Amino acid sequence: MTTDTLSGRTIGKYRIVEKIGSGGMAEVYLAVQENLDRHVAIKFMHAFLISEQDFLNRFEREAKAMARLNHANIVGVYDFDVYGENSYYLVMEYIDGGTLKEKLAGLAQAGERLPLEQAVRFATEVADALAYAHKREMVHRDIKPANIMINEAGKAVLTDFGIVKMMGNQAMAYTATGALIGTPAYMSPEQALGKSGDARLDIYSLGVLLFQMATGQLPYDADTPLAVVMKHVNEPTPLPGAFNPDVPYQLQEAILKAMAKDPDDRFQTADEFAAALRQVNLSAKSPPMPIEGTVVAQPQGTVVSSMAPHLETAVGGVTDTAASRTAVGKTAIATPEDLAPPPKKKRPVWLYLIIALIVIGGTVGGLLAAGIIPGLRPTPTTAAIVVEPTNTATAAPATNTPVPEDTPTPEDTRDAVAEVLATLTAVAAALPSETPTPSVTPTRTPSPTPNATATYLASCAFDVELVSAYPYSNSRFNSVPTEARNFTMNWALKNSGTCPWPAGLTWKYTGGEAFGYADEPLVVEGVVEVDEEITLQTSFPEAPDSVGTFEATWQLFDADGEPFGPPLTFELRTYIPVTATPATPPTAVGPTATSEPTQDLNFILEINDCEYFGNIDLRCKLTITPYGGSGGPYTLWVNDTRPAAEYRGSGPFTHWAIWRRCALWINRIEFQDDNTGERYWEDRVIDPNEYIPGGCTLP
Repeated sequence: MTTDTLSGRTIGKYRIVEKIGSGGMAEVYLAVQENLDRHVAIKFMHAFLISEQDFLNRFEREAKAMARLNHANIVGVYDFDVYGENSYYLVMEYIDGGTLKEKLAGLAQAGERLPLEQAVRFATEVADALAYAHKREMVHRDIKPANIMINEAGKAVLTDFGIVKMMGNQAMAYTATGALIGTPAYMSPEQALGKSGDARLDIYSLGVLLFQMATGQLPYDADTPLAVVMKHVNEPTPLPGAFNPDVPYQLQEAILKAMAKDPDDRFQTADEFAAALRQVNLSAKSPPMPIEGTVVAQPQGTVVSSMAPHLETAVGGVTDTAASRTAVGKTAIATPEDLAPPPKKKRPVWLYLIIALIVIGGTVGGLLAAGIIPGLRPTPTTAAIVVEPTNTATAAPATNTPVPEDTPTPEDTRDAVAEVLATLTAVAAALPSETPTPSVTPTRTPSPTPNATATYLASCAFDVELVSAYPYSNSRFNSVPTEARNFTMNWALKNSGTCPWPAGLTWKYTGGEAFGYADEPLVVEGVVEVDEEITLQTSFPEAPDSVGTFEATWQLFDADGEPFGPPLTFELRTYIPVTATPATPPTAVGPTATSEPTQDLNFILEINDCEYFGNIDLRCKLTITPYGGSGGPYTLWVNDTRPAAEYRGSGPFTHWAIWRRCALWINRIEFQDDNTGERYWEDRVIDPNEYIPGGCTLP
C-alpha cells in the first residue's frame, strides 16, 4: 500500500507537494521540478504490482511508449525512474483544469447539458489524439470522462495511458495477466466478450462519450456493471435525438456509426471520425423524431433512414446506420409488422386435393383429346387444344408421352382412372394434418453463443486499497497505549479494481503482530461497487507491552478461500500512557529525590527563503522543531494541503509552503508525541509582506 507519506519529500529533481489522486494501478502526486520552476504530476505505481513477473518490462515499455507521444491533446510524459527499492514512478505534465467527468457532473447537478458545440469540439480533439497514437501502434483502451483533462485553454487533453497495450504479435504480453481492460459504461462489445480488439474499440468508446456529452446521459443504464456490458453487446444503440431533440442529423449518424456493434461497420480510423465531426452542421434543424414503434413503407419496400438524405452525401463517408430504426417517405405510415417478412404459412390438406384434381383433370383431358374414351373423340376439323404446363411438379412429365399402338378399350381406361383415384385417395389420407411436426417444420439452429457473463467475470481486474487503519475513532491516530486491552480497530478499504466485489468476502489476519486476535474473520456484507469505500471494525484483545511500531498483515479472501487482492500491511504504534500523580505522596524515609518535571509540548517555527513561485504563487521554507513531552519521536502534520503533509521523526522538519501570491497563509500545525499519544496544535499566520523585501507585489 502506498500512503500519503511522500508529501514534503524530495525525490530526485522533484519535491512532492500533495497527493491528488489514486487508482487501481497507481497514486498520483503534485510535485515541483525546481530546476525548471514547473509543476509536474508524479504517478507512483502500487507496490504489489512490482511482484508480478513481467511488471518491470511492461513498466519500462509503457514509459518509453508514452514518452514518444508528443501531441497537443495528449498529456506529456517527461521522465520515469525508481525511488527506493520498489517505488516506480512516471513524471508527467500537470494540468490544473479538472477533468471532463467533473465538468459533466457539475452540469448534470445544475440540470444542464454540455453545449453541442463544445461536445463536438472535445470529441474532435480526442479523436485527433487517438489518430496520432493509433498511427504509432498504441491503443488507449479506457476512453472515459475521467481520463480527459480540460486545460487552461479549454481544450481536451487525453491522459492516463497507464493501461495502454502495444499492438502487434506480442500484444497480450504488455497487458497485466490478460485482464479485461476498460470501464463498463464505455466498453466496446468486443472488449466485453474478452477479445483483444484493435484501435476501433477506442472509436466505439469515444462514440459513447460523445453520446453522453450530446444528450446528458449514457446510452445504456442498468443496476449492475455486468448488465450494462451486456447491453453494449446485445441491445441496439438508442437514437441520441430521442434524448435531445437539438442533436442534428449529421451528428446523430456520426455517433451511431462510431457505436456500431461490428467493428467493420464503424469508422475505420480515428481520422475518419474526426473528419466526419468537422463536417457536422450544428445549425441545421433536426427533423422531428418519428412516432415510436412506427416506420414508413417505401414504394419498393425499401426502408431508409429517419432524418432525410443519406449521410453518404451529407457528412462524407458516413453511411446510414439507423436505417433499421426509423424511416421517412411520402407513403403512408405502416407498423413494423406490415413491413416484416410474412411468416411461412402451413399448406392445408385441401390444397393437395385440388392439385390432385388438376392432375386428374389433365389426365382425363389427355385421354379425351386422344379419343380414347368412345363418343368423345374430337373431329379432325376441330382445332387442337394446347395445354400450357403448370408450375406444379409431377412424378413424371405430362407431355410428349408416346401413344401405344394398341388402343385401350373403354373398360381399360375406366380401370386406369379408378386406380389413379384410389392412389390419390391413399396419398391424401397420408398427408400431414394442420399441426406440423418438428420433423417437417424447419428450425433455425442457433450459432454457439459465448458465455459473456463468465468471460466478463473472468476478465475483471479485482483490486483492494487500504485507505487507512486506525484504533479507536480517529482515522488520523495510529497509536495505542502499551498493554491496552480490548481496543477498537478499524480498516477503511476501497474497491480500486474494475468490477464490483461480490458479497461474502472475508477479512483475515495473515501475518505480523496479531494483537491477541484469534476470532473469526470479518465478513464483508453485500456487494461493494467500484471506487466505493467500506469500514470494517473489530476489537483487538491486547497491545504489546513495549514501546515501538508493530506491523500486521491482513487480506481479503473469497467464498472459496482464495486470496482476493493483495495482502495489505498496516502499522500501529504503542506509547507509555500518562499516569496520574498520587494525591498524597508517600512519606520519604531519607532525602527526597526531586524528579525533573516533564516539559509541555510545543514547537518552534522558522520562516525563510520566501520567493515568488511561478506566475501566481508564493513559497516559503518552514522549519518546524517540536519539543517537550517524552522528547520524541513525533508525528507532525501541516494542514495546508489535502490530505495534510505528514512527517515523522525527532525533527526538525522542513516543509515548503506554497500558496497564492500576496495572500495570507493561515493553517494549523499539529504534532503528536508518539510515545505518549499526547497532541499539540496551533493555527499560524504568515503575512508575505513581512518576508518579501519591499512587500509582496501582484503579478
